[in-house]
Amino acid sequence: MLEKIRKLNYWLMSLVFLLISGGLILFYYLDQKERNWIENYSFSLADYTSSKEKVQGIMTNENNIENYAKKESQILIESFSQEEINQKEEENLFEQEKNLKEREEQQNQNEIDSKPEKEKFSFIIIGDAEDYETDFGYSEKLPLALQKAASLEADFAIFTGDIITTAKPIVADNKQSIEKTKSLLDSYFKKYYLVFGGHDIECGRICIDYWLKTFFNQEIKVEEDRKLFHSFDFGNTHFVLLSSEYPQNNSIDEKQLIWLENDLANCQKTNKIVVSHVPPVTFFEESAEEGHDMSKNSFSQARLLKILKEHQVDLVISGHEHVFDHKIVEGIDFILAGSVGQKARYKNIIKGDIITYIKIDKERILLYSFKVNGEKVRDIIIK
Repeated sequence: MLEKIRKLNYWLMSLVFLLISGGLILFYYLDQKERNWIENYSFSLADYTSSKEKVQGIMTNENNIENYAKKESQILIESFSQEEINQKEEENLFEQEKNLKEREEQQNQNEIDSKPEKEKFSFIIIGDAEDYETDFGYSEKLPLALQKAASLEADFAIFTGDIITTAKPIVADNKQSIEKTKSLLDSYFKKYYLVFGGHDIECGRICIDYWLKTFFNQEIKVEEDRKLFHSFDFGNTHFVLLSSEYPQNNSIDEKQLIWLENDLANCQKTNKIVVSHVPPVTFFEESAEEGHDMSKNSFSQARLLKILKEHQVDLVISGHEHVFDHKIVEGIDFILAGSVGQKARYKNIIKGDIITYIKIDKERILLYSFKVNGEKVRDIIIK
């Protein structure tokens, strides 16, 4: 019995030994296998990045991220049609130009707003210069008068009308006269204004339309009204240029009178000057009898003088009479500006080639008239 127990213990101990030995062997095997796996498959961050690049085509540094973003943006752009892209580009360009224009306009307006009103300046007045005998309808003495006037270096010039004739039978010749006149005036003055007389528009609407197109770049339709009057501001002075030979001769029509009253009512300038080819008041009885002033239409004349007085116009300048003269009516100074290359209608009055230089000095208006040869005509303190 004892012998059996010993054999059983021996086998149990052998079994335990075998189990322990097997476990140790298995543990050693697994440990070696794990070490080999780590050695074969270990990797660094750079290896991982490289592997990822191969699979996805994406780099993880900043430059490649930027390139990736550009690539994605390009893919997005390609998803639109070329027409949509062009439209979008045009819209962006238009918006940029609009913003730029708005900024420029605002800058210009700021410069205007910040610039003080000009209270001292001067301008030139030149009267009738028409001539039927010359090729271009103006006196041969006009260029010399313009040269003398330009030498005074005034801010601008005003021509009181009848600067040329437009009575040639061939329309193209009259158009050529208008073009030649513009070329002549442009060569002496950077800025000038025109009042129209009867001789300027002798060929009717054809001439009127061509004056407007040539000098003012206006295209007039057949059914539209022809407007030969307007006003403008220069410094502290308001100027009104009236049309006294169209649509009515030697008069101011109803429509123009209404416009004039509204224009002067809205004027806030210190000085007010009106220019009209035909004089509103009578200087010579002979002239009134022949219809060379506005007295033949007494109703229109009275309304005009009432408007001028009520709105405190300082000076009215006219041509038409070919002489220089001055008179005061209803507290308003009226001037005849003289002429260039014309014969005087009446005896014992100032004639010759006359230029008038007017100086604005704040609230003062000073007038100096002289002949082209330098001879003094008249100095007048208007106010």
